[in-house]
Amino acid sequence: MPANEKLKQDVLKDVELSDSKMTMDQLFKLILRLNLPDFLNIFLFSLAVQLDMSNPHFLESETITDLQGKKNLIPDIIVQLRTKSGIPEIILFHIEVQSRKFKNFAERMFRYYKALQNRYGYPIIPIAILIDNKTGGIKICTYEEKALDLVVVRFQYYEISLASLDASEYMSKESPLAVALSAFMNRGGMSKLDQKIECTKKLAKLCKDETDFGIFMVSIDTYIPLDSEDEMRYRSVIEKEKEQPEMELLTRWGRDIKEEGRVLGREEGKVVGREEGKVVGREEGKVVGREEGKVLGREEGKEIGARELLLSIGEHRFGPPSKSVIARISKIRDLKKLDELAVAVFKSSSWKELLSTLK
Repeated sequence: MPANEKLKQDVLKDVELSDSKMTMDQLFKLILRLNLPDFLNIFLFSLAVQLDMSNPHFLESETITDLQGKKNLIPDIIVQLRTKSGIPEIILFHIEVQSRKFKNFAERMFRYYKALQNRYGYPIIPIAILIDNKTGGIKICTYEEKALDLVVVRFQYYEISLASLDASEYMSKESPLAVALSAFMNRGGMSKLDQKIECTKKLAKLCKDETDFGIFMVSIDTYIPLDSEDEMRYRSVIEKEKEQPEMELLTRWGRDIKEEGRVLGREEGKVVGREEGKVVGREEGKVVGREEGKVLGREEGKEIGARELLLSIGEHRFGPPSKSVIARISKIRDLKKLDELAVAVFKSSSWKELLSTLK
């Protein structure tokens, strides 16, 4: 069940940009927020059928205090839903996105739960999404605390390890979200080239609008990287697919893969975007956002993350940015303006048109 247009625009403008893993985590959380009902239907169907998902209410990810550890916690996603049957009951879903499971992870999930329960007072269903965890599948995890022989606390949460799931199974589903998330999963004997071609073709058929297709394709391009030879093969196949009527989104999205700059764009763009970015502060900003940002405050890290996401989405839509474009974007210090530009990417046809919206 896709998010409605109003929710898309609200999330694109207001999505929280954390500095924990920069662009990749931000992209994943953006996709998740835009497609939460579909996500629950795909991975936790037994819960989804009990919920009214027509109007999910996302709560701002504020800092909450872990009274036991006396530490500040910042949840990734908190969303309020209501039950369908009987008198509607408010349920909070707390979703944490992590690269992989670390030591004492279950205890940390429990501390999130206690802090959120103390703050809101509603029933809470915790979900952990592990992007790179290669074992575990979809399961319920348990954390216990004991006093002598007595179990005084028994806490459970859902854990979804994407890298342990079968990519081909999710690619076969009639859901653009399932297809996009297959990029994080186990390909088995399938090559990266074959997976990327099939994912692109299916997304072009399933996505209802250019915005959805664009966001999902950034995910596919990011998580199914190809070497230069396979990238050329991929572009050749997709160029031919554009001739098919059901592949209209491939053309509307503006990816002219015949254009010489695009053929070399991904490889050269990595050099331009990273090397020149060092000059104007992209790489330096990552260090500041991750290390010094912990001391100097989250705002600077958010700005750096917003620039990274804007440049990443823009590169996939328009091709690699020039030195002047990178320099201009690097001078923007207004987080709200960076968010607005990220939305405007999907309504613009070039870097020039996008930056013309700046006053």
